[in-house]
Amino acid sequence: MPSAPPAVDVVLPSGRREQLLAAAAYAATGAIVGAWLAWHANVPLPVLVSLAAALGGWLGLHMLRPMRGRLRWDGERWWHLPGAGTEHPLHSLDLMMDLGGWLLLRARLREGRRWPMRGHWCGISSHDVGSAWHGLRVALYQGPVRMQRPQAPQARRAVRAAQ
Repeated sequence: MPSAPPAVDVVLPSGRREQLLAAAAYAATGAIVGAWLAWHANVPLPVLVSLAAALGGWLGLHMLRPMRGRLRWDGERWWHLPGAGTEHPLHSLDLMMDLGGWLLLRARLREGRRWPMRGHWCGISSHDVGSAWHGLRVALYQGPVRMQRPQAPQARRAVRAAQ
């Protein structure tokens, strides 16, 4: 019979590098769209590209806020602990990307509460969580295990007789 993955409690990194990477990607996308618009609308290229890149960078910084605090797996459910004394059960914690030494996770609160952008994103590296890395990966891949109650001997005999 399978056993539940071990309990895990990890401190989440600041997420600043992922947030800056997203802002750079949004800024580059804005610059490309700005260049295309400037070419088609006969607007001065540097002005429109600069404005579009600045808008893209701002959107990347403010729309994709990383999760902060701690992430805990108790064997049945994931919990987000954003600060002292507060904890929120997660509706789901989805593994979106696994690069071996780095994971991209998307967390959603339980039903009835909403977070912006349909969930928070979190990048975690093996360096960030240290010795909890293996337990974190096991819990993410295995998830909760539904244990079956053992049957009474009479029920087992009845099932065998019916076959």
